[in-house]
Amino acid sequence: MSKLGFNGILADEMGLGKTIQAIAFFGYLSQYEGINGPFLVVCPNTVVSNWKKELKKWLPDLNVVKLIARKEHRFDIIDQYIKTRNFDVVVTSYEGINICLKDLKRIQWKYLIVDEAHRLKND
Repeated sequence: MSKLGFNGILADEMGLGKTIQAIAFFGYLSQYEGINGPFLVVCPNTVVSNWKKELKKWLPDLNVVKLIARKEHRFDIIDQYIKTRNFDVVVTSYEGINICLKDLKRIQWKYLIVDEAHRLKND
């Protein structure tokens, strides 16, 4: 852990195992440190389902929720999982963060994974 209290995995090539490395870290936190979350994964909309699939494959004991930004899905997900804290990991897109920020910022997240972080510096 750095002096500032955060860590990072930096890589700019595909196929270097960043996703599995992040999932392994969640596994370490839950199995060895007793920290089951809440964890937040923010990624492009195109890979939200892949993140959920990989998390369920490698860490089947964690309750993973996919927060979809579309109106017809998000209210049910927020009411059923987010407001009740009935999850270990939330996977959502950048749009999901922007739309659901009010509900998400009420949670004290134990760890945040930002996939494709270059989106943070763009408008």
